[in-house]
Amino acid sequence: MIFESKEQFLKLGLYPSWDAANKMSVRLAEKLGYEFSREYVCYGLE
Repeated sequence: MIFESKEQFLKLGLYPSWDAANKMSVRLAEKLGYEFSREYVCYGLE
């Protein structure tokens, strides 16, 4: 199934989430209509 908008998810009782790892990703998410939910600790491995 391909969704073209967040509203399509909401009609099905689903909520799409966005995991922003940097400021640029946060700005894009906000531009697309996503709202900040909560901050959490993320660890990266090399």
